[in-house]
Amino acid sequence: MVLKVNWEDFKIEIEVFKTKGNILIEKYKSSRTESEFDKLKEDKQFWENSVISYVRESFEPENRNFVNEFKAQRDFSTSFKLGVEQKVKNEIQALKDKINVIYNYPLC
Repeated sequence: MVLKVNWEDFKIEIEVFKTKGNILIEKYKSSRTESEFDKLKEDKQFWENSVISYVRESFEPENRNFVNEFKAQRDFSTSFKLGVEQKVKNEIQALKDKINVIYNYPLC
């Protein structure tokens, strides 16, 4: 596997993704409405897709190990009816888990 982009640029972009993930946490951690929760899910999904796309496109052949591990961090799901506050907490924890994959995966 070969990195197709400049190493320093790659490290900077990975740090930007970490920062953006943490910004989402701060932005939504006090969410209390269903619409805020829906926006959190939407923004989190966009962030996840951006991370996956960037890492995929940065390597030749694409870095499937990272993508698989990143996707393996499952979101919380339950058959119980949860309140918005608990759903927000669960979604934020799932986001933290994905940020931890970025921190712990040997990309940089």
